[in-house]
Amino acid sequence: MHNEFETEKKQIGMGKQAAVYLYDSFAYKVYKPPYPVTWIEYEIENQQKLCKTNLPVVNYFKTEDPYVIKMDYIDGISLGERIKSQGYKQGVEDLIRLQKEIHLIQNIDLPKITERFFSQLEKIDYENKYKTLGLKLLKEIEDKDSLCHLDFHFNNVMFSNDRYFILDWVNIGVCNPIFDFARTYVILYEYVNRMSQKYLSLLKKDKSIETKDLYKAIYIMALLRTAEGAGPRVYDLIEKTYDMVLQNE
Repeated sequence: MHNEFETEKKQIGMGKQAAVYLYDSFAYKVYKPPYPVTWIEYEIENQQKLCKTNLPVVNYFKTEDPYVIKMDYIDGISLGERIKSQGYKQGVEDLIRLQKEIHLIQNIDLPKITERFFSQLEKIDYENKYKTLGLKLLKEIEDKDSLCHLDFHFNNVMFSNDRYFILDWVNIGVCNPIFDFARTYVILYEYVNRMSQKYLSLLKKDKSIETKDLYKAIYIMALLRTAEGAGPRVYDLIEKTYDMVLQNE
């Protein structure tokens, strides 16, 4: 990127792999080597596919720097900030509604990722009895062709001009939506436990969601979360759901 970008950019976000800056009315996602350039290209390609759907997403553009993605800038606040600073009470309901909108997208040209879950479970550093159960449960959950975000939480939803926008589709793939719900629950359980209980309660009341499969998926996604440096709450959740799914076998 040119010198003007380097001197005038304003940091507006920071993730594990990249920082986000505001410059000239656009947002710029800046990765650092040795993050693979092929992964960045893949992220841009997937985002462009999403832009062809009716989902509320932002446009991505390539730049002359392979480590920098140019994006539409959304001038708003995250759903998490809307709940926290504005006292908004329907945040969990909105999260689930948006998540279901994602799952309505079928047969999009993206990889089916259930096989990735098998591979990841086999590789995690965890006691064999837990991994064995996880692999068994994974085989029991029906494979489906729904679009799934797989990192869906309050801070990846922006609110601007009375509209929501869904961000950060890095983990995107096609699978059974139960895994997307489960992944969100695990993240909420780890960081905003009170909200996680409301989220789970609403899912269990939903007639279209099989509760038995939901707990199986929660167990699987909690196990996979340990490969990302999860905190102690996730390990507690694994123990809790291990006993629960065993009793229901």
